[in-house]
Amino acid sequence: MCAVLLMTTMLEDKILQTSQCPTIFNILAQSLSLDSRKSVCEVSSVVPVSEEMEMELDGGDNDEESGENKQYKECEDTLKDQQTALEILANLCTMGNGEEGDEDAQWEDQEDSDDQEFLEEDPSGNVEPLANLAPTNPVLLEALNSHKFVESVLDKANGLPENVNTLLQSSAKGKKLLKCHTNLRIRCFLCLSNMVEVLSVDDFGGPEALFSTWNSLGNLLVQQDQCSPELLDAASSCMRSVTAKLCNDKQGKSVMNITEKELEAIVQAGKEAQPEVRMNIVNIIGDICVLLSKSLLTASTDSTQSNIVEVFKVLVSWLLDGGCKDPDLRVVTESLDKLFDAFSEDYTDFVFFDSTPSRQSNPGSTPTMQNNLNML
Repeated sequence: MCAVLLMTTMLEDKILQTSQCPTIFNILAQSLSLDSRKSVCEVSSVVPVSEEMEMELDGGDNDEESGENKQYKECEDTLKDQQTALEILANLCTMGNGEEGDEDAQWEDQEDSDDQEFLEEDPSGNVEPLANLAPTNPVLLEALNSHKFVESVLDKANGLPENVNTLLQSSAKGKKLLKCHTNLRIRCFLCLSNMVEVLSVDDFGGPEALFSTWNSLGNLLVQQDQCSPELLDAASSCMRSVTAKLCNDKQGKSVMNITEKELEAIVQAGKEAQPEVRMNIVNIIGDICVLLSKSLLTASTDSTQSNIVEVFKVLVSWLLDGGCKDPDLRVVTESLDKLFDAFSEDYTDFVFFDSTPSRQSNPGSTPTMQNNLNML
């Protein structure tokens, strides 16, 4: 695996044009096909249940004990190999996103086409640019789909059962293995973030499947006390990428049905997390705000869509009272950017002027969310 990492690092984006490329993807797929989560669960039943017992076993030399140590070492090596495989895969995704290499050819093809083909009109009459204009390298796209890397990475991102966590926490070796598995999950989320950039919503199994991933990431985000800061950062970054993907996809918008409870949980998570996570949450909330703002043109005259206006007010209030007053300047900057995007159209003015008096008279009040949020 180290040789593959060295080769991809040296050749960079040219690796996708070499004859060794199929072999590299085969090696990555073989590594990620191993069920490391199952291995960790099996090892947890043989690791020492206490620090004292671990010291006693380390001093022994019988065959059974050496067999347990071998099982532990094999599990640890598998986790580390898969971490490297995920790092390589994440790097390959950045090399094949169409931003480098054949730019001149891409622009030459675009010059002969009408500008309107890069625009689409949504049902409300808004014209907006198509997402992901830069094509994904076909070699990368074929490899990601044929080897089913999306399924493999999502599977590796799952946490361990609670009883396994408890067992591993009882000894130094167990803690080391637990940390190794946590690092694997971090690499999974970072890899998924890059894969979201180069794959379509359909490549993830369709909008419903991708939204299910979004929900899983959200559940992890609101359980901050059970996650390390690094894991939260990676998970929130992945959720940020998935949110942007769904909000910019014509089919993805239709499945973004978010309940009041879910939105409030995300907002609350943004108040308690470290700056990097808060910045990602601002982007998540901001993208939802921008998506909602596109429905305000019809919502202002259609009473059946009044809940969209109310939810929009809630999220804007959080960006104003939370994000824009954050002690970290990066979070403030991201909040302002999202607010500018959300209020970029004239038809959003009525929401701003309608909500301003209530905020001035009662700064602590926040509009309440009603019903489910359907972003059609």
